[in-house]
Amino acid sequence: DGRQPMTDPETGNVIAFNLRNGIDVRNTSRHNEADGEIAANIIHSNVLNGITLFQQGAIAPHYRVTSNAIFSNGRLGIDLGDDGVTENDSRGHSGPNNLQNFPILTSVTNNGTATVVSGTIHGASSSVFRIEFFANAEADPSGHGEGQTFLGFVIAASDTNGDASFDSVVLPAAPAGQAIVSATATDGDGNTSEFSGMTAVSQLSANLAVSATAAPGTV
Repeated sequence: DGRQPMTDPETGNVIAFNLRNGIDVRNTSRHNEADGEIAANIIHSNVLNGITLFQQGAIAPHYRVTSNAIFSNGRLGIDLGDDGVTENDSRGHSGPNNLQNFPILTSVTNNGTATVVSGTIHGASSSVFRIEFFANAEADPSGHGEGQTFLGFVIAASDTNGDASFDSVVLPAAPAGQAIVSATATDGDGNTSEFSGMTAVSQLSANLAVSATAAPGTV
């Protein structure tokens, strides 16, 4: 009836208008293994979080969260720990989804035909991360996003210090009215972060676009 949160998420559902969280996972029977996947759902207008992962017992849940549309929820889009935004590396990495760090977006521009994004991610050393990007119509009061429209993804590989960057990733143009971009990171074991901070799209001027593509010696 749309009034109780889903505790066994699947794919391809509309999960909306719950009086608490849209998806609420608090128990697991597995240890450091992926419990499952929350994929390609539309999760909106829930009173609390869109998705909450919380360690209630001895073993924390681990869920890959991918390609969803998450928006207009009362609190966060994804909350690891049911305690608000978990800043990167602030609580160690033991807990729901290993408290995976979220990406840092350093540049988001629109060149007239595409959204171009750059940023960084810090995590486990010599690992790969799937960085997913989303467009949003409005900023979240927390300063950290939800993910209204899935734009695409890129794979970033970290060095021996755990640092990785993604530069000038070309994505489809954001839908009209959705000029704020956010991102998530998922490690190779399927642990997905909370949403990153939200970054407004900067419009490149026509002159800048011409100068960037013109051949040497032309005006």
